[in-house]
Amino acid sequence: MLQASFDSGPDESLPPFLLYATSARASVPPPLRQKARPQVFPLHGHEVVLPAVGDGQDLSGLLGRTVSISYTKRIGENRGTGVTDRITVVGLYDPAWQIDGPNAAYAATPLVAKWAAAREGVEVERFLGTRGFARATVVTAGPEAVGGVLERLHEQRFHAYAVADRVRELPVLLELFRWGALLMLGLLVVAAAVTGAGMGSGLLRERVHEIGLLRAVGRTRREVAAVFAVEIGATGLAAGAAGALCGAVGGALVVRGLAGMEIFAGHLPAGPVLPGPWAVAATLLLPVAAVLTGAARPLRRAVRTDPTRALRDW
Repeated sequence: MLQASFDSGPDESLPPFLLYATSARASVPPPLRQKARPQVFPLHGHEVVLPAVGDGQDLSGLLGRTVSISYTKRIGENRGTGVTDRITVVGLYDPAWQIDGPNAAYAATPLVAKWAAAREGVEVERFLGTRGFARATVVTAGPEAVGGVLERLHEQRFHAYAVADRVRELPVLLELFRWGALLMLGLLVVAAAVTGAGMGSGLLRERVHEIGLLRAVGRTRREVAAVFAVEIGATGLAAGAAGALCGAVGGALVVRGLAGMEIFAGHLPAGPVLPGPWAVAATLLLPVAAVLTGAARPLRRAVRTDPTRALRDW
């Protein structure tokens, strides 16, 4: 893979942007949103595929256009000058696809090599012979050929790995995520129980006069306990609902971020990921149960307080 930066240059009709021309790989094409022709890849000449939104700018208006852009040519030590070139936008891809980094634009390898060599101030042949590609994707005829290709690459002292090896690591990684989620759920239950105990103790200290008033007007201990149990349970339910919402949003953002990594490409759902009904029910009800369990003893002591004493203290 080669990369070279280019920008909108002096053309004021273009939105200002700075993108990174990246050599297109047939094995991992970006997901296209719009295209100027039925078959976009392979790219030829000065054809490029841009992100639909790049460098914070909406680039959808460039589809099908041939525009002028600028790239940097080195002319001396720490000195460069802007050079103008023409590109034709033949496709727009989903900007969430960030396998090659944010603001990547895809072009044919000769065009990217030309710009990258200019940035270094050398000829294209010399650049490819001395700097070369940052990385490459090797496509084999079948799974049985992967072992031999890896062995040859290792003999040539290349750092190479099979995508299948990374994929096989996914179950272990996802299992760790699952156990981590269970651990966090356990910590949530413990925290909710401690919170419930604290709320019950606070009830005994700060709201004993309310209990005494309710008892004085004829409410039974069971009725008083039910009122405050509903209040405490509602607090736990609100906490569980907030946790479920934050967890769903956080999980969706994590999945979206992981989907942009090459190792996870094609192995994660493209749409929004939502927790199952059992997970939602557990997130909602476990804090309620834990808060009520923690508050049970202090609440029982509070409702047994003598009403006359409670009103006198008030």
